[in-house]
Amino acid sequence: MKTFFIIITMWGAFFVLACNKDEPQGYGKEGFCNCGIICKDSIHSQTQTYFFIVENDCSGNSKTFIVDPLIYSAYFEGDRICINNQSAW
Repeated sequence: MKTFFIIITMWGAFFVLACNKDEPQGYGKEGFCNCGIICKDSIHSQTQTYFFIVENDCSGNSKTFIVDPLIYSAYFEGDRICINNQSAW
């Protein structure tokens, strides 16, 4: 009976250690490092350029991103957005 419990315990430990989830690439302590909260959205009147100022989830740094008008109309200040092809900033 002792052997049975030892075997069950070993199998349990194996599955717990083997199923340890790795964080996806680009994932930081607070979330994906290419994502953040839109602090400001605006349109440059002379050039009709649409942009967001986004505060990064991981670093807290802010960066300005020029976006397509369709993207601009889909998001608002306070929304969370992920920027494709952008590493942490």
